[in-house]
Amino acid sequence: MMLSILLLGFLVGDRTTTLLALLTVLLLRMTGVGAPATAVVLPIDAHRARSVARRALEVLRLGAGTALIVGLLVMAWVPIDHEGVDHKETVLEHEVLRHVPQVSGLTMPSWRAYIAALVLLWLVGVVWRYRILVILGDRTGPLSGQGASPTTRIPPLKGLYAGLRRQQSGPELLYRDHAPLVGLGVPWEEWAIALELLPAKGADGKPLRLQPIDASILHRAITLRVSELRGGREYPGDALHRLTVSDRVFRPGLRRGPAMDWLGGMSASTADANRASLLDHRWATALDLFGHERLRHYLTVRIGSWQEELVTTVLIRALTQGRVLHVEFQAYLLPPVAEVYHAVDRFAPVDPVVDGLEVLTKAAASMGRDMGAALGQVVSTSRSVARAARARRHYRRLVRGGYAIGHAPRVSVRELGAAEQFQNPFQFDDVARFISTLTLRVHTAIHAELKVRGYDTSALETQAQNIVNNINQGVQISGGNQHGPIAGGPGARAQRVTVPRPQMGAR
Repeated sequence: MMLSILLLGFLVGDRTTTLLALLTVLLLRMTGVGAPATAVVLPIDAHRARSVARRALEVLRLGAGTALIVGLLVMAWVPIDHEGVDHKETVLEHEVLRHVPQVSGLTMPSWRAYIAALVLLWLVGVVWRYRILVILGDRTGPLSGQGASPTTRIPPLKGLYAGLRRQQSGPELLYRDHAPLVGLGVPWEEWAIALELLPAKGADGKPLRLQPIDASILHRAITLRVSELRGGREYPGDALHRLTVSDRVFRPGLRRGPAMDWLGGMSASTADANRASLLDHRWATALDLFGHERLRHYLTVRIGSWQEELVTTVLIRALTQGRVLHVEFQAYLLPPVAEVYHAVDRFAPVDPVVDGLEVLTKAAASMGRDMGAALGQVVSTSRSVARAARARRHYRRLVRGGYAIGHAPRVSVRELGAAEQFQNPFQFDDVARFISTLTLRVHTAIHAELKVRGYDTSALETQAQNIVNNINQGVQISGGNQHGPIAGGPGARAQRVTVPRPQMGAR
């Protein structure tokens, strides 16, 4: 808007006055007075004491900027005597306009138009700053976490927003080679059980008659047992009452053709448009019975706690091949949002009087900074549009050529904003409780299903007890049974999320 006002004034208005207004803004920017509208002062820093040196530097900048602007105005409108000239002329008339051809459109500037241009630029800055404060202080807006998801009015981006929502909530997850699973967080715990499916012996010492068992039967048993954690009237506020169990399939993101042609083909639509789509049960059964190394079907248990600051995700997968049962248990933790991003929670709703007066003064002092920020946004937006256009052309060329294209996500915005430390020790305790509880329930479900179908469970009991002991004691062991966090590929994070440590001594 600021650039539009200057461009309109130069094309259809008084060019000389517009140039003077632009020069005034540039002088304010060069002296470094104020701060741009995009540099919002956090509430925690609003009343932070400033050093004497910093205050003195700001006073010097303000004085220099005032002196330069006053000098500019004197040159433009205060007439003075010049040698060889009968009448008084301003410095602008004597040194500039008389040497510029008339076709340039430069004439004696109008002080009224000059003031009007600056007022318009100032009003744009006022509206810009006030709008930012309104968005930050909105308790039900997109930044509050309680309102609707952000939307867009730009037609090309509407499809992108819809696709992101489907991929975030849908049952089909894409993964990349040589990279960790994106969006799940830090690997927290992992164990595996492998045992022969042997018949148990009856009271007479003879082997019992076995009933068939496969992965789909075990998955249903695990789902039933884990879902029971949602029931009961005890501790109604506990996060386990809100856990979800769903089917997820991990698909390779390196595919030929546009993602819209194949992504979602394993999902079943729901009658409720507001609910996420589910994995088609036919695909779930087929993957359990005829699994593929690149298509992995997992039961996914998700527990969101501490107002969704902590997200614990457990992937469970059972296989029965060659009369050997193999169960995988992988737990991931999405850590809390970093403290610096919680600054938005400290903004109060806008006060038209207090915030309005502050915005009016800051917009006047920071007009140059606002113009620089506006110009920077125009440049960055133009570069972004150009990059997107080049990427679309390159994508279409690869699709037409029949090349395989990587469609899996590279980064997760939530992971980029996550902290490497819990907010308090209780969060660590909760995560440990969730993992140990789910471990016991999975063991119980498998044990009960094997026993009722006539299989020997002694080896399962021994392995399960070792895993529980190691988890409770915090021991990391090798050998393929149970171990702590692992990572591989670029950007992998293998460290534990730590608990805040007490400060010992002066710092």
